[in-house]
Amino acid sequence: FGHAGERTLQNLMKEYGGFEGNAQTLRLITEIFYRSENDRKGLNPTRAFIDSILKYKSLYG
Repeated sequence: FGHAGERTLQNLMKEYGGFEGNAQTLRLITEIFYRSENDRKGLNPTRAFIDSILKYKSLYG
């Protein structure tokens, strides 16, 4: 849903600390898709890839 969807989620989630799309992407990459040494499934993202996710940082408060 793009940026409009992110704004809607931010408004809906204000009471619970808000919503930040890039933070959710980072969470997915590191917790769900990250390849561990014992698990060969998923991604093995480079630091540059993870940093590119954080390109557009926003603080809500």
